Amino acid sequence: MRIGLASDQLRFEHKGPLKARVTRQGHAAEDLSAEQAGEYPAITDQLASAIRRGYLERGGLIRSGAKGASVLANKQRGVRPALCHDLYSAQHGVQDDNLNLLVTGACVVEPELACELADAFLQASYASR
Repeated sequence: MRIGLASDQLRFEHKGPLKARVTRQGHAAEDLSAEQAGEYPAITDQLASAIRRGYLERGGLIRSGAKGASVLANKQRGVRPALCHDLYSAQHGVQDDNLNLLVTGACVVEPELACELADAFLQASYASR
């Protein structure tokens, strides 16, 4: 699966472990993180657009303004983001609602939890009804 990963400056330390873990699981990981303050809305839009166009199958976004990022990404047709900070929501968001963009709060999620959330998100599949 082709996965896009993005973060703001507050959580650059998430990128390395998260990208390595996703790659070890056999996924292609693309880093779209912002390098400078003020780029975050553009990065969110870029990640959501890549999912909408089908370039990326799923994405993970770690932002300090996670609620706003989730709302912004939701404006793109076919992008189904959700703000998740627990494993149940990450897994069932995919299974029940076909979630394709995992959004987490940079001030809430530590690197190990970010990896666990990504695992739950990527291992789940949509159970169409």
